[in-house]
Amino acid sequence: MDSTANQISQMNKIKNHLVQCYSERINSLLDNRDVPIFLREFYSESPNWYTNQDILNVIDTFHWMSHTEQEKEEILNNDLQNYFNQ
Repeated sequence: MDSTANQISQMNKIKNHLVQCYSERINSLLDNRDVPIFLREFYSESPNWYTNQDILNVIDTFHWMSHTEQEKEEILNNDLQNYFNQ
């Protein structure tokens, strides 16, 4: 196998691993009764969450999930403020 084919194979393994980890995490959220039902419904009905297979979106979602609830609230509030100040 040449170098390019080896790199492509490695990238595919990374992509598949990330998508699998993402799927496992989303399923754990959907099965977690401590997560409010409205959030579980949101996750299951949103293609940006439940059926996300795009590697960049998966990374973005993992990044979002890494924020604390307070950080998420601040980010969303800033986004709203910026939106209405345009």
